[in-house]
Amino acid sequence: MKSLNGRCWVLAFVCIVLVVETPIFAKGWSAEQKDVLASFNKYLSAVRLGNLKKIVSFWHPKLVSWDYAQALPTDYGATLQGAEAICKNFRFKKLEFNPLEIQVEGNHATIHGTYDVVIQDSAGKETSTSGPETIILVKKDKEWAMIGLVSIAKQTLEETKARVQQESAEVRKVIEGYNADLGRYYASGNVDSIMAIFAEEARQMPPNGPALEGREKMRAFWQEAFSWGQWNFALTTMSVTAKTPVAIELGRYRLQFTPSQAAPPGMKASVETGNYVCYWRLDEDAKWRVVYDIATSDQPIK
Repeated sequence: MKSLNGRCWVLAFVCIVLVVETPIFAKGWSAEQKDVLASFNKYLSAVRLGNLKKIVSFWHPKLVSWDYAQALPTDYGATLQGAEAICKNFRFKKLEFNPLEIQVEGNHATIHGTYDVVIQDSAGKETSTSGPETIILVKKDKEWAMIGLVSIAKQTLEETKARVQQESAEVRKVIEGYNADLGRYYASGNVDSIMAIFAEEARQMPPNGPALEGREKMRAFWQEAFSWGQWNFALTTMSVTAKTPVAIELGRYRLQFTPSQAAPPGMKASVETGNYVCYWRLDEDAKWRVVYDIATSDQPIK
């Protein structure tokens, strides 16, 4: 279900077998509430007809949607792109929306309700999901326009585990790419590129040594350390457990150090292996960064 990025707006691009409109006179709605529901039902009618131009006319230019499967909210353009992608892989067999509360304050309205969805992929496999949903509207030229959509899915323990496994596999590929980059950056002494992979408040905790707290202290240490010689790191990811925006990586490292003439007295060539744990975080710019880097050496303390 990770690709289900918002159920209401995506109906514009899929084949719908059933759309249940909201009864305007249910629950004794006020005149203001009925006005909001009437506009929402027009939107559902446009969806039923597959009238893309009409559907988009109900969207506010600053529309933002946030689905349970998304790490971050998406804007109008990304929402539209996501809908087009879903159209290629799924069709809706059922969508029901039950309004529970409608709040109207001037030119702003919020509909709180529950949804029930059944989708079908190209192979005919059906997947169902349901949960609470909030739709935010603003009045534009005497018409209500959708400016916000937030939906949350109810998930069983098995579904949650499956989603974490899928997400962990995807994030692992990203982390392994970063680790390959780090190996090259350490070998070339590219401190700026290394620091770009660490969060501003990151902590690097090497074995048998004091922690480096903060990106600037890390930068100062490695800037000096690169003058001591060649650092060749090989980082091997053993496992990743991810639940956006957090991921925990367990791995093995191999470090080969070759000193230069500028190395401190007594600093010799060495090869070290060990284990490490990294806490990664997905930041607002959609990039994963290391927050904590903790390493333990296989070599005994001398």
